Amino acid sequence: MRNQLFRAPGRTLLVAAVAAGLALTGAAVPATAAPAAPSAGGPAVRVVAGDRMVTAAWAKVAGATGYTLRIGTDRSLKKARTVTTTKRVVRVRGLKNGKAYFLGVTPANARTTIAAVTPKVRVVRAVATPGVPIPVAGVTAVPGPLVDQVTVTWRGGGRASKVAVIAGSNVITDQRSFNSGWVPATTRSVTITVPPALKPFLGAGSGNPVWVKVVQSNSASKAFGAYYSYDRKYRPSPVGTWAFAKAEPAPAAVTKLKVAELNIQSFGATGSYSKDNQWAARAPRVADYIDLADPDVLTTAELATNLTVSCSNSEKYDPYRCAPHTQVADLAKRLDRLKLAGTDAYARIMDQMRTYAKWNGRATNGAHVFYDPAKATLLDHGYFSPALAPSQSFKNVVGLGVSNWDGRNAIGPDRWVSWARLRTVDGGREFFVVAAHLPVGGAAAVVEARREEAQKLVAAID
Repeated sequence: MRNQLFRAPGRTLLVAAVAAGLALTGAAVPATAAPAAPSAGGPAVRVVAGDRMVTAAWAKVAGATGYTLRIGTDRSLKKARTVTTTKRVVRVRGLKNGKAYFLGVTPANARTTIAAVTPKVRVVRAVATPGVPIPVAGVTAVPGPLVDQVTVTWRGGGRASKVAVIAGSNVITDQRSFNSGWVPATTRSVTITVPPALKPFLGAGSGNPVWVKVVQSNSASKAFGAYYSYDRKYRPSPVGTWAFAKAEPAPAAVTKLKVAELNIQSFGATGSYSKDNQWAARAPRVADYIDLADPDVLTTAELATNLTVSCSNSEKYDPYRCAPHTQVADLAKRLDRLKLAGTDAYARIMDQMRTYAKWNGRATNGAHVFYDPAKATLLDHGYFSPALAPSQSFKNVVGLGVSNWDGRNAIGPDRWVSWARLRTVDGGREFFVVAAHLPVGGAAAVVEARREEAQKLVAAID
């Protein structure tokens, strides 16, 4: 079938043919009419067919006071439905799936007429069942025009009744998620704003990226989600697109520091791995990885005080002298420019073992702070035991059980927190860095332990 240019007195009519609700087997047939390259004075038209509906969009025509959209089943559009509007996006509902429709758009009182024709659209007699949307492609995200905004653009897609952008704090967008709300299926760009409640975690003030997906729906459902659903004809774009939200202009004389965090995996936890992934072989790779990232401040998790080699005979009589043989000390020696804020974690662990016999083997310190002496000066440093400090201990500490540190099941050893107070070398601004690795798991006891530990940590920071 061919597109036709119909001429009426004083105007030019653009006609395109589409099939509503394409649900095809075999070779994929796009349900979107690609926009034409407009001739002088004329715009292109985009058409997206969905479930029992068609969405049409077109560019603004200079001088037009409105537009007339006609849609019918014959090329002449003599018996067409007519929609008069001042908008440039129209949804036409109540169509029959699998049936071919023709659309035409004319401007009202325009100084110039529409003089462009869409490319040929292959009209297919499809199964009268709406299908899952055709995937979008080329999704990009950049900082938006205003603070805490991200602008997302894409191409392609189709067989949809609406489209939206869903965003979140991880690559899947299923955590701290928000969305743009549904917009017409012909849309190819949306600007989203981080909600006030999420600004501590996402966007300009947080320093964290906003991960995005473009989602299409070909059903009446208004629900959003991060995952594909055939039953409700819902398709998100692939994972992996992100951007930093637009930030306020930086004030003058601000020292910028690159801050990173890395879970190292402890010496003991990887002891049963293949030799290539045990600490002796892995340590140089970890150091190279950190040096390549080149942070000014680094916090770690699971960088343990386990001994990596046996102490000498003389050191065995004074176990505090074994500190240079720990995993944390080993990594500190390998880094190019970062310095460990506190080197006495091993001694502090031993002090706790000796002071509280039941803590033997139930305390660990894998959270450490490293900094670049060329960028910051260390003013103070210390450790914080969530179970024993400050002054008031957790429940059941007196009646310590055999398997855990606070008398509850499934909670590992007391994970110490490290902190450092630093001052920037050039600007003289002071700031705190806190490294913490909270208990992991979804059990009620673990969740409660995290809550209690977080409360104590906030009090300690204050």
